[in-house]
Amino acid sequence: MVQRLRKFILSPVNWWKSRRPFWERPVPEDDPIVTSSLATPLAVSSLLLMVTLIWAFYEEGWGLRPWKRHQTEFVHLYQSFLQGLQPQQATQEGEIKASGRYQELEQQLQQAEETLKPQLDEIESEEQMIESRLRAIEKTFTTARSEIQSTIYLIETTEGSISKKHDKERQRLEQSSYEVVLPGEKAPSELTYLELEKMFVSLKERQGKVRTRKVGVLQKPGQIRREMDAYIKNRMEGLTAAQVAGLRYSLDNFQYGIQQLHNADMGLVDRCQSCHLGTTQPVVIKASDMGGKELFASHPNKALLEVHDPEVFGCSPCHNGNGIGTVSTQQGHGAYKHWLWPLYASENIEAGCMRCHGDAARLEMAPILSAGREQFRSRGCFGCHPRQGFDRERLE
Repeated sequence: MVQRLRKFILSPVNWWKSRRPFWERPVPEDDPIVTSSLATPLAVSSLLLMVTLIWAFYEEGWGLRPWKRHQTEFVHLYQSFLQGLQPQQATQEGEIKASGRYQELEQQLQQAEETLKPQLDEIESEEQMIESRLRAIEKTFTTARSEIQSTIYLIETTEGSISKKHDKERQRLEQSSYEVVLPGEKAPSELTYLELEKMFVSLKERQGKVRTRKVGVLQKPGQIRREMDAYIKNRMEGLTAAQVAGLRYSLDNFQYGIQQLHNADMGLVDRCQSCHLGTTQPVVIKASDMGGKELFASHPNKALLEVHDPEVFGCSPCHNGNGIGTVSTQQGHGAYKHWLWPLYASENIEAGCMRCHGDAARLEMAPILSAGREQFRSRGCFGCHPRQGFDRERLE
């Protein structure tokens, strides 16, 4: 029994002692490293890795960010649209400027400017002289003033002999001479701080009077110019050629990225205009102007946007949909089972008005909704179908 126990205890030790180093062990006949090739598994693994990498880059750049290609396409189409629109607006503007009334206003402006030119030349000459004298003394004066003001601060914040010492320093600075070279004078002038201050205040007062006089002189030409601008604006359909050119320039510096609105008061985050880029553009854009893309068309009711500014309200409060969804059209429009408020269909587009205007009897910009409410009221539907805003006591 003792021998068996001893053998059981020592067996692991004997086994460990009997082990050979791996380099001394015989190579098995069926060694997979010797008898088989790992080229196929390695090739398959490398291929899967490459496919995964390509897929990840695609999802990062395009698959999960469709707004990138929408924005690229919008810039290209909008640039082409504006390029064709600019000469049309220039032609329209030219016809307006060729009208008799505009020519009359332009002649009045020319006569007014010729009549006022001597006065304007005199005013501008005086204005330049004042500005040159101010430049000559401004740096010296402001430096001296800052030193004196710091000394005054020390006087006000100290007491006794220290305060008197700072007061003497203030007097010394005010009576010190400062060298300035005034326009038209070859030799520099020696002026005290008080003299600099008096000159500075006098020049500033004179400059204000000259500018006031200049505004009065330019009042009549300015009024004529405003009439000319109003005449063009009231007769132009859309923007002027210069304004269209400005839009084209802005597209050259278009900022690609998520267009997000955050209204903290409403608890709203809205990214709809990351794809619907034509909604608030200052020109009317039709789908036909953008290659048939409804996505880039203007909002059909510009007057409505003046009341409900998209920069404040966004889009989703009126139209529903998932305002923060940018991965796909389906998610952005909320047309999936995990979103409870999908985008309203085109035939129900005015339904969103009920969210804020549920008690309004009539909405001027929602004729279908107003007609439905009137029918609901006139036929007494609220008797069987209770609806907020249609209680009997209120209607009677």
